Amino acid sequence: DSDEIAEGAIEMRFGGVDPTVTPYPGHIDPTKVTTELPAFVKTMQKHGLSVKQIRGGNQTSVDAPNLEAMVATMGQVGATHYWCGTDSYDFSKPILPQLDAIKKKVEGFVKLNQKHGTTLMYHTRAGANSVGSVVWDLLYVMKDFDPKFVGFHWDTGRMALHGPMWETLLRTAGPYVVAMSW
Repeated sequence: DSDEIAEGAIEMRFGGVDPTVTPYPGHIDPTKVTTELPAFVKTMQKHGLSVKQIRGGNQTSVDAPNLEAMVATMGQVGATHYWCGTDSYDFSKPILPQLDAIKKKVEGFVKLNQKHGTTLMYHTRAGANSVGSVVWDLLYVMKDFDPKFVGFHWDTGRMALHGPMWETLLRTAGPYVVAMSW
């Protein structure tokens, strides 16, 4: 339960918790996010912990079930950042039109985030077909949007797979790196 999660986080010397909003074994059922997330945050705060970011499910567009409820509830409880799913390339089709389609989806997320004071973070996953794994592709998508509303959740382990290129990628993505995973 959430008290046990808080106690574990304190024992590990964490200052906050990043709950998952996914079906079991996630912390919060997406269909009950409007009641369960505020209760979870209140329990964390009772233990002196913060909840600043949320891990959603594998949603890749704003019309995904329960996504807007999650983002709205986050804004109400003071959580500002979230990450969800990752788009995948269809290698049987040209890449740039796929990125243009993703840019339209990002525009929807940006509008949602402007409404609720939140920021979508794209996790830099590994894999040839994972959009964002090479960074340049998502920079092409994000460059016209304010990093206050969309950016990278930079995974240092996955980015290390790029060898010495990680530094060039990080320097280029810099303004859009809104969170890091170590």
